[in-house]
Amino acid sequence: MHYSPLPLVSLKDKSSSQLKFKSLTYSKDPTSLTDEDVRAFYQSDENTLWVATGNGLNKVDIKSLKVVLKIGEKQGLSESTLYSLLPDESGNLWISTLDGLNRFDPNTLQITNYHAYHGLQDNEFNFNARHKDNQGNLYFGGINGVSHFNPSELSSPDNTNDPVILNIDAFDTNLNKKNIKGIIKASINADDIIPIDANYRRLNIHFSNFDYVSPQLVNYRYRLKGLEKDWNETTFNEQNLLNYYNLRLLRSRFNNCSSLLVCPSTEVFSSARLIK
Repeated sequence: MHYSPLPLVSLKDKSSSQLKFKSLTYSKDPTSLTDEDVRAFYQSDENTLWVATGNGLNKVDIKSLKVVLKIGEKQGLSESTLYSLLPDESGNLWISTLDGLNRFDPNTLQITNYHAYHGLQDNEFNFNARHKDNQGNLYFGGINGVSHFNPSELSSPDNTNDPVILNIDAFDTNLNKKNIKGIIKASINADDIIPIDANYRRLNIHFSNFDYVSPQLVNYRYRLKGLEKDWNETTFNEQNLLNYYNLRLLRSRFNNCSSLLVCPSTEVFSSARLIK
């Protein structure tokens, strides 16, 4: 389906009986819109207009009629195909998309994504199906009904529960298995000493942060100090299992920290847990 461009219009001469128009459209100019298909507008202050398009969000300087900021998936939007937007009482913009609902803070540029597993009617929304009532409640319509909420009553999906090491298994050169540490009810801390025999060359480490509501949103960061300089990242899986093979260090330090990663720009990791 093709949608005709809806250019922004500036009335330049109030004294003249003939209106003068200036359009802001999509082009190769870096100050132009990210797409010709304009879906929604919101003026946040005297000189700022937010424009939702079929390919991202644009911040327009009204005086110059130029785009000064472009927000897309790289900046944290769940999808660049935008359908509508509404402001809340705190100044955030709520943006419905082809895949999820986004809360955008124009001051910090922080974006939080919401999907069907958070309770939305579905991941996909519809054009201009939005409403804000006198109590500050927001309504967004989609392919499976209407999502209704008050932004001031929403809790953040961010979760920084400390990871817990459930079990550590070690294997020697003959693949004989030995359980080094059983289930640990409290988080591992820097005082935990776990001796590893020189014959053991493989470690299996089972862990969890006990998020049963939306575990698919949890990302973990880990590294084996002395062997790895940079942190590794892994997403949720049913086993939450880390494997290390061909270990040559008799004593190593293993750091594990977990975070709920709601979008690429809002990583909030818990404190690292150290095993000596």
